[in-house]
Formats: sequence, structure tokens, C-alpha cells
Amino acid sequence: MVKIKHKFKISIFILLIFFSIKNHGIANQSVGDKEVIIAANNIYFDNNDKTVTASGNVEIVLKDKVLFSDKVVYFQDTDTITAEGNISLLQENGNVFFAESLELSNQMSEGIIESFRALLKSDARFAAQSAIRKNDIVIMNNAVYSPCKPCEHKKKHEPLWQVRANEIIHDEQKKEIQYTHARFEVRGIPVFYTPIFSHPDSTVEKKTGFLVPT
Repeated sequence: MVKIKHKFKISIFILLIFFSIKNHGIANQSVGDKEVIIAANNIYFDNNDKTVTASGNVEIVLKDKVLFSDKVVYFQDTDTITAEGNISLLQENGNVFFAESLELSNQMSEGIIESFRALLKSDARFAAQSAIRKNDIVIMNNAVYSPCKPCEHKKKHEPLWQVRANEIIHDEQKKEIQYTHARFEVRGIPVFYTPIFSHPDSTVEKKTGFLVPT
């Protein structure tokens, strides 16, 4: 095991290590090598287990994704990353995920996220007890969605309206949000319930006009 210690924060674009990662993605994808850039205060290499443990101001760059965390363990053989503490994951589409712990694989496109929160590029927000990510789909458990910012003048900082649900599924490719057992709240007060509900996400341009009966 080899240890590297830095007494100062290093710029994210300074290369500390390069590893070849096997692409374990969808079967029809080609297999190739990918570069991982890791910057941290402390980095441990374990050549036997083929793992890298980074702690303190950890920053990881993989393709168009950037992960920040207090501690990260990277397993080279399985292309798996585990992270703990003050996690934020910047997506290539501008969305940001936040969490307390996570485990991701397949170039950080699949995995389990605990204490999940998300801030979309459109300023819409999700929060959930936990979430499972499968490429462009995020499945959230005991979750809430709001398209707007919390009202700062309110003591509880509640949004104007939000939807709570047992399960929320956000399909980023289809730009759709689906709910199971949804409860609509206006200023924190429940006003409506429906067992199943779906709508376009906040990236879809809103349209006005009359609906034609079908």
C-alpha cells in the first residue's frame, strides 16, 4: 500500500492518478479505456486489491461527470465508486445530485444513493430517502418534487407547491416524471391525492392554448 499526502487543496485538473477502467456498460457499447482523475488531500493505493482510497476534499473527474466528497473508494476491477460525506455529483446535463453516501458503477451512471437530493438545471428540486440510478432513470423512494425554490420568507422554507409520493421516477431521456401514491401540497398543506400521476419534467417548454377532445 502506498500513501500520498498533500497539505493543501489541489486543483481538480491537476492529474494525480490515471487508471484504465473496463467499460462494463450496455452490451452493445464498445469496450475501451477511460481516464479517471482523482484529487484529494490523502490518497492510498492498494495494488493487491486494485483499490484507491481518497479522503479530504476529494474531487473525481470521469468523462463529463465530477464527484465531490469527504471520502471515496474506487474499485478498479468492477468500475465501482463508493463515497461518504458531503457528496455532490455534477452531471453532464447540468443537474447536480447531493447525498450522504452512494455506490456507483458503470462510469458513475448506475447505483444506489442514500439521503438523495437533486437540483436540476431548470431549478426544480427532488428529495428522497433513497434513490436508485439506472443510466438516465432515477427511481426515488419516499420522495418529494417541487418545480420552484422554497419561499425564503416562510419559517419552514416551504415551496409554493410540491408533490410527495411513495415513489417518484424521473426519466431524463423521456423528460417525464412519474408518481405512485402522490399527494399534492400547497404551501405545505395537502390538497389532493392520486394513486398514479405523471407529467413532463421542467426541461420541457410549457405550452398554452386549448386542448382538443379525443
